Amino acid sequence: MKLNLYLPGLCWTDADPALYQQLPTPALDLLFRRARHRPLGLDGLTVLADRLGLPLPLPHAALSALGLGLNAEEGYWLHADPVSLQPSRGELILLDSSQFTLASDESDALLAALNTHFADDGLQFVAADATHWFLRLPSAPSMHTTPLLQVLGRDIHPRLPQGEQAMHWHRLLNELQMLLYQHPVNDVRDRQGDPLVHSVWPWGEGALPPTQPSKHPLQLWADAPLWQGIARWQQRPIQPLPTDGTRWLASTPTGEHLLVLPQLQAATAWQDGWQWREGLLQLEQRWFAPLWQALCKGQVQQLNLLWEGPQGLVGSSLTPAVRGRFWQRSRPWHQLRITLEHATALAPALALDWH
Repeated sequence: MKLNLYLPGLCWTDADPALYQQLPTPALDLLFRRARHRPLGLDGLTVLADRLGLPLPLPHAALSALGLGLNAEEGYWLHADPVSLQPSRGELILLDSSQFTLASDESDALLAALNTHFADDGLQFVAADATHWFLRLPSAPSMHTTPLLQVLGRDIHPRLPQGEQAMHWHRLLNELQMLLYQHPVNDVRDRQGDPLVHSVWPWGEGALPPTQPSKHPLQLWADAPLWQGIARWQQRPIQPLPTDGTRWLASTPTGEHLLVLPQLQAATAWQDGWQWREGLLQLEQRWFAPLWQALCKGQVQQLNLLWEGPQGLVGSSLTPAVRGRFWQRSRPWHQLRITLEHATALAPALALDWH
């Protein structure tokens, strides 16, 4: 059985070294020390999308809408997530819906106002639920956007849409913010002391080509709407992510698997050191330790850890033979990771082909 673990947020590149102090991760240390490390490309999600045979640039919004049960097979889609904007020293800091609650009736009222106001502009706002909003357009705009994770807790101004139609979209967003600010839903939220819904964040633009079933029997394990949409578009099998590796191994999996473990991604984006440490310790106990044991027993024939450093995605590959490499010097995984991030010569590229 071959297992691929995608670990977004595992490596916090510019973290304070104190973040790693008194952080016991013996299984992860062993996995990193005994693996063969291979560069895979500049952007992790783009690399995986390419290896899965997905269209590039990745139509993130359309696939996520599909994964949430919307009919996203027509039109051009963007995420339009509801956000709150907090002024700070001349900047507008973005907070996403993880930082506030939004009831379904509030969401419905705000979207109804947006659709009425922007109908003549060809903009159609669609919601899968109260906090997953999308924007459907009749054709592709001439712009490129910044993913939401790269804006969390940061100033929006340098990350607004860019490109030929950038100024048009800046005006639309200003108009949209004025509309939302004056909406009765925000009047009530203001009186109750709740964060206002100031705007939406457009990103993940793209359209879906016709469905392309995959011939590779890769089993996906993931919960996020994006991965649910990928499985649906490619007609791949997908299962909810188990709570830990022990339960997953008890299901006696065979073949090849891709597990997406996103527990560290939000903490890295928010630069929340405490949450990141807690998440890593949970991964150590629930996943890295049982998978190391399974690898040593030969229950797993190949384990690939897929993680992102400043130079792009790295694949750290192990087989049961690694249990005999006792001569390798013991080093904490984060020290080895720093060495890998600055290495100019790693092992040959890892072959991943899941078309």
